[in-house]
Amino acid sequence: MHLIIDEFHTAFYAVAFLVSFTILMQSIIQRRTDRAHNLAFILMVGIIMANSVTETVSEFMKPYITKSDTCMFIDEVCHIMYFMFHVLIAPVFFFYELCLTDAIKKRRDFLKAAKDTTFVTHHVVIQAAFCAEKKDEALPRIGFTATKKIGKAFYRNRTKRRLRAVVREIEQRTFLNGVDYVFVGRRDTGYCPYEKLKNGAEWALKKINSELKNKLKEHEKNPDSAD
Repeated sequence: MHLIIDEFHTAFYAVAFLVSFTILMQSIIQRRTDRAHNLAFILMVGIIMANSVTETVSEFMKPYITKSDTCMFIDEVCHIMYFMFHVLIAPVFFFYELCLTDAIKKRRDFLKAAKDTTFVTHHVVIQAAFCAEKKDEALPRIGFTATKKIGKAFYRNRTKRRLRAVVREIEQRTFLNGVDYVFVGRRDTGYCPYEKLKNGAEWALKKINSELKNKLKEHEKNPDSAD
């Protein structure tokens, strides 16, 4: 029975290593390494891989612990490393949560962005509005929408996937804290050249951020005035 359990543990850690390695390679191939939360995610995957390796080595050392001092030492080192890596997971996960850009989920927030600041390019529309009273403390939130006017469900889904890909490639610091950004798909968003889509989105973001900063300055000068 103990032998079956040990074999199960070894197989489990081996599978965990392979899955983590696959995720790591996919992240690198897709170039999801340029933003802070991407790096934190990769670090978490690396910790899981390291834990899998240490526990796999420990399982292999078990039959020889009583026969060799070297095997006993290796087993102890593996257990210490496993514990240390587990301790690291909590702060890394906390950092990952801090770096994440939140998502817009409520309809009223989409409507608020649509009524506030809008910039239109040939391939995408970007809307934005402040989402918190303490604008410098809240994380930016991002939403995606594609209406039935641009096409059927498969095309709307393709449009939103492309917009998400664009947002992933835009630097995190481009988005202002405390601001809701809504990326609205247009008829050719799903099929236009990707570089044109990305460049248009970056240009619109710069314009929107500039206007929002001006609004914030005006509000600070006249705090009693309506937003």
